[in-house]
Amino acid sequence: MTTNAVPEVAAEHLIDRLVEACSRLSLHDAGPRLLLAAVAYGALLVLLRLGQGRSLVRRLSLPINLLGLACIIRSLLGDSLALIHPEIPRAFTAAVVFFTIFLTLRITEIGVLDFLFIRQGRKPVPVVLRDIARFVLSAVFLAFIVKAFFPGINFNVLAVSSIIVGYVLGNATQDTLGNLAAGLALNSEDSFSIGDWISVGPLIGKVTDITWRSTRLQTKNLEDIIVPNSTLSKEIVINFSRPTPELRIKVDIGIGYETPPNLVRQMFLDAVRDVPGIDAEPAPKVRLVNYADFAVVYEILFYVHDYAKMDDIRADLMNLIWYRLSRAGIAIPYPIRDVRARHITREDDLAREHDRLQRTARLIAGVDLFATLSGEERLTLAAGCRSRIFAAGENVVRQGEPGHSLFFIESGRVGVFVDQPGRARVSVGELGPGQFFGERSLLTGEGRSATITALGDAMVMELDKASFASVLQAKPDMAEYLGRVLANRDQVRGEIAAGAGAAPGSDSAETQKGRQFMLRILKFFGLSAAQPNESKS
Repeated sequence: MTTNAVPEVAAEHLIDRLVEACSRLSLHDAGPRLLLAAVAYGALLVLLRLGQGRSLVRRLSLPINLLGLACIIRSLLGDSLALIHPEIPRAFTAAVVFFTIFLTLRITEIGVLDFLFIRQGRKPVPVVLRDIARFVLSAVFLAFIVKAFFPGINFNVLAVSSIIVGYVLGNATQDTLGNLAAGLALNSEDSFSIGDWISVGPLIGKVTDITWRSTRLQTKNLEDIIVPNSTLSKEIVINFSRPTPELRIKVDIGIGYETPPNLVRQMFLDAVRDVPGIDAEPAPKVRLVNYADFAVVYEILFYVHDYAKMDDIRADLMNLIWYRLSRAGIAIPYPIRDVRARHITREDDLAREHDRLQRTARLIAGVDLFATLSGEERLTLAAGCRSRIFAAGENVVRQGEPGHSLFFIESGRVGVFVDQPGRARVSVGELGPGQFFGERSLLTGEGRSATITALGDAMVMELDKASFASVLQAKPDMAEYLGRVLANRDQVRGEIAAGAGAAPGSDSAETQKGRQFMLRILKFFGLSAAQPNESKS
């Protein structure tokens, strides 16, 4: 027999075996079993399809599918397949055992790494490490199962075959293996992990996944970027989340030469302390760094611990600084070249100032404290008022701090909050345009009794002690009326605090309290108690 005839004889022998097996299958009536197996597998696929909405079922669908198929074939078609070759049922039994172990490993992995670790607050384990661990354990169990069910198999032959196949596949998939090796190196070095913010060249994003081939980043614009691990290993990587999550942020702002540096420094530090998200430690700093052409440049340095919110925190700080500078009358200079011809006369300036005074005088007229003032006296107070604008969420005054001024609300709304010992801050109301607050601080110098916070951009007019003193000194008998108004308000406040069933105070008690307030007002403004009576006589 020639060498070329050997394959032909083997093929004819195989065909004879298949024909013989088919004839046996038909004799044993295997058709109904095959149909039953198909129906059972179809039902399994339908159940898996219905359970795709659940994350656990979706992640376990492949091992459940393989295990179900192996069980159906072994239980329903095992006897029929034994007619083709007696070792086929054993092979499917081994497959059932392997897929059962594989499914158990997958359930254990999900339970430990996805549920237990997350509940303990640990970072997710990269996919590449999970896949490697699952592959190694599966290979070990597969080797034991094959050796147990087929002790006659020579593993040395399989090892040589694996080397040959690996050599061929390695040459064909060099890039893929390079990405795999880079991924293993990155995980072994623990340079970054899922949840860290990193920059790779020009790219900045949060690590959302690390796979065999690539690392996935999500930018602040919610864009997904897939970076091959081989590329990642060649680039300079900056990890913003390690060794600590604190990041130092720098903001440069130019201020005019006429403003003292210490005043600017203190104003910036106060603004930094009022912005949520900025760390108190390490302490923020303000440094004068340059005398530029149009401004003195200051550098604000502060720390945040959340890189994702860094841009928002920086924007909040710069927004707040604008309001603080505006209230202080400090401009942010910049080069201007204005080529428009404008003609502004003194009459225009006087008209604008007159409108401002009239608008402020109308606000003053709506306050019962100043009901006894004439129109000229209200204009005098209006001339001493300063316009101030506050941003949403900014405190106009804080409870307990000293104060010598009263505020009229020109536009916007403010909230009134009271801090009580042992309790959280309580909101006690809101004030809107035309209303006022701070009268006791203006008249007696008492500390602020509540915290007033702007609910939106709020424009207020501030009347301080020095501006009101000129009116009170010219009309000292007004102190008696102011004392009665404060006493009445104090009594109303006490009745509200005591409840609706509280009995009203006597007239004599209110008169006595009014006189006490009058004396405090006169003392605060440096006037004697005899002056009101002398004025009347």
